Amino acid sequence: MTAWNIFTESDWERIEKTWTSWWDGSLQRPIIIIESNDQSPDLKLADTNPHLTQFEMEEPVQPIIAQIGLNKNRLDYSGDAFPRWHPNFGTGFLAVLLGSQPEFVNGTTWFHPFLTDNFSIMTDEIRADHPWILHLKKYVIGATSSWKKFVLGHTDIGGNLDLLASLRGSQQTLLDLIENPDEVKSWLSQITLAWQKFFDLYETFIPKSQYGRSGWAPIWAPGTTYMLQCDFSAMISKKMFQEFVIPDLEACCDHIDFPFYHLDGPGAIRHLDSLINIKKLKGIQWIPGAGAAPVEEWLPILEKIRGAGKLCQLFCSAEGAIKISRALGGEGFAFCIGDGKFPSPEEGNVCLDYFF
Repeated sequence: MTAWNIFTESDWERIEKTWTSWWDGSLQRPIIIIESNDQSPDLKLADTNPHLTQFEMEEPVQPIIAQIGLNKNRLDYSGDAFPRWHPNFGTGFLAVLLGSQPEFVNGTTWFHPFLTDNFSIMTDEIRADHPWILHLKKYVIGATSSWKKFVLGHTDIGGNLDLLASLRGSQQTLLDLIENPDEVKSWLSQITLAWQKFFDLYETFIPKSQYGRSGWAPIWAPGTTYMLQCDFSAMISKKMFQEFVIPDLEACCDHIDFPFYHLDGPGAIRHLDSLINIKKLKGIQWIPGAGAAPVEEWLPILEKIRGAGKLCQLFCSAEGAIKISRALGGEGFAFCIGDGKFPSPEEGNVCLDYFF
């Protein structure tokens, strides 16, 4: 186990070698990501990566960064885990750049719709001097100037239909898909351009000396990467997904080196065939969703992902990772151990003893 503030050059070389082998298909075991917490059983995920929307924009950033750093110091990294952090402004930061107002409520961030009548003022312009970008950059500068080497991940930018729903509202967006499909396609193409422009701008914030890239998910890559998504897809048909979402995903996959996709919940499974047919998409993260069976109970879905030649990242228990590996083999999987919480060192050791 290694604390994040004492990661050495040899540790980073090991991370680069192992993860690069996973990406190119030559790693003959799964990736095992263990961020464990020994002495602080009260530590929560939100303590190490809180929603920054809960703080006022005028609030000094440095004390917030300092507290996050203290919380991160309570973690140990084992297996193929690596020190990482991303500025967390909720799911779909691009929405605030396009005009939505964020609100932190009950531990999460909501984006309030504001374009309910028409959408004629849509623009793909991304201004580096936008107040929210300057606010984001304050956290980036605070983190990179305060902490020792770590991977600064991309903030959650959002997916095209998810962002449109943040601007229009989910119900109105569903109506638009039926009543105004051509307008929706025009809006989505502009959102995609704005997405790409913001992605490129954020890349300029990342220190040139940084080891690799990451996003909000615990995935390391030797080049640009991002966890693409469309949670709105649970409300639309396969035909609509193919028509309105796939073009955006293909454009974003073409824009980055190592694209992944966040497949969230049983309602999104019907789109899996469309996703695995995106040639440049490298892998899929499967999230069963609240109240659903754990990932190891979805073996046919996992087998389909791997059978299509896609990598697969999962959040699971040590027992779940072992069950999946016994059933399907471990190659091509990345298991983040803990299943939504920090695992104990004992649970981590079960994985290390089995896979290493």
